[in-house]
Amino acid sequence: MTEDTNNKKQNIILFGIFFLALIIIGWSFRWTFTYKFDPVYWENFYYTSQWNIPNSKRVIGDEGVYRYIGYRLVNGENPFNVDYWVPPLGKYWYGVAAKYLGNPYWASWGWYAILLILVWVITKNWWVLLLVATNPLIVAQVGLTMLDLPQGVLLLAQAGCLLSGQFVLAGIMLGLMMGVKIGVLGPMVAVVGAYYLWKKTKSKKEILMFLVAILAGYMLAYTCYFLAHPNPIPWLRLHQKVIEFWKNSGATAHPLNILGYVLVNKFNQVWGEGRVWMTVKEWSILFLVSLIIIIKSFFLKVNLKNKYYLLLASGWIGMCALIDFWPRYLVAIVPILAIITVDFLKNKKGWLILILIINLFNLRTVLWPTPEQELREIQTNLKTGNYREIYEMGSKDFKVKNRVEEIVKFKETKIDLGKENNKWVIVKMGR
Repeated sequence: MTEDTNNKKQNIILFGIFFLALIIIGWSFRWTFTYKFDPVYWENFYYTSQWNIPNSKRVIGDEGVYRYIGYRLVNGENPFNVDYWVPPLGKYWYGVAAKYLGNPYWASWGWYAILLILVWVITKNWWVLLLVATNPLIVAQVGLTMLDLPQGVLLLAQAGCLLSGQFVLAGIMLGLMMGVKIGVLGPMVAVVGAYYLWKKTKSKKEILMFLVAILAGYMLAYTCYFLAHPNPIPWLRLHQKVIEFWKNSGATAHPLNILGYVLVNKFNQVWGEGRVWMTVKEWSILFLVSLIIIIKSFFLKVNLKNKYYLLLASGWIGMCALIDFWPRYLVAIVPILAIITVDFLKNKKGWLILILIINLFNLRTVLWPTPEQELREIQTNLKTGNYREIYEMGSKDFKVKNRVEEIVKFKETKIDLGKENNKWVIVKMGR
């Protein structure tokens, strides 16, 4: 049997696994397809939350903020008036889906689909595509409206453009990425890109064009601002607000968090009134394996393309040690880690099979979650009197049978949870 025949059979099997995985992921997250965005509820939630009322007992999470602020941006809000410390591009597209489709999760699915298409276009490798498509941290994003998935799409897009010689387009993609999430990661990616260009072309002109294109892309991310305020000078001055916010945010670096998470799925973060050690269900063996490969590869002779990927991944991990790390910050480099891993183990298919099996096994906790998190949220909301949030966690039948004002009487009663479209919801409250 020839090698080509073996590869063809392997690719058919991998395609089958990929296709089946997508069906299972879609079925497990089917609740996202029927979600209805309620702008009145989210406006009330946001303006009575901790972001507007100090010490408010109504605590809104980041994804709730992003979908609501995105909706406001699509309706013409100035991005420097609300949630200005986070750039607008990622939020804006969640707002587009919320306003025109009535469901911001369609944007999450869109980013996931674009990511997989980019992975295939850049690598043409079924192993890489499978490791990305089934990575628990990536898959979890389709049930969230966070900024890490669009950041990852644009990071991979700029890498693909840069490696194919389209350095101006690469700069624009990087600028757009910096228009999704602010921080030190963007400049690091720019430095690695400039290094690659210098080694590849030795052209100062191309490096300068790449850097100018980054600024152009970043400005393009603020299109929703420039449509109403075309003068860039006030736009530049308004960034002082952003700088001041982050200077006074009180965020501190915890260097061991990134290593703790990658090695043993342990990290120390704020929860409630203090910092606690946590684990998350989205951990993947890919993080540990790729870190070992990255360290080992720096002692080997590699070509410029692989060196670029290694510098990009190691730089990202290194910068995560300088910030207050959350696991989702690794979402953006999952495709890069998969590319590095598959290239290093391309002649050791047994290891790739083992990594894929462990990846799929770990994915079960994302696809079929247990209700502990929902129970904690309900108990917290009962203690703080956030009855509207409890009502929103109810099943359709529960909402028909109960009003928000009636939930107060259930404070010390039994809570029955059940699944509605594979999402844990309140079925009944009462003895």
